[in-house]
Amino acid sequence: MEIQLQQLSQELQDLIMQLRQNNESLKIVDEEQTLAIVSPAQPQKRGGFGCMKGTFEIVGDIVSPAAPESDWEALQ
Repeated sequence: MEIQLQQLSQELQDLIMQLRQNNESLKIVDEEQTLAIVSPAQPQKRGGFGCMKGTFEIVGDIVSPAAPESDWEALQ
């Protein structure tokens, strides 16, 4: 479930912003039973694998050699 911050009452918005500023959590209890814990979301770290996805475009043949075989010194 997701809700926009602006849809909450001003008092609840202020409380959430205070939690975020102080990096604190809020435990909501009913008769000593924990119902929910509200805490600031931590930024997600991107993994190294696939981090460049979508940042380049292949415009030519990536399988064939870049230079003709006649230019290869190893084949001389």
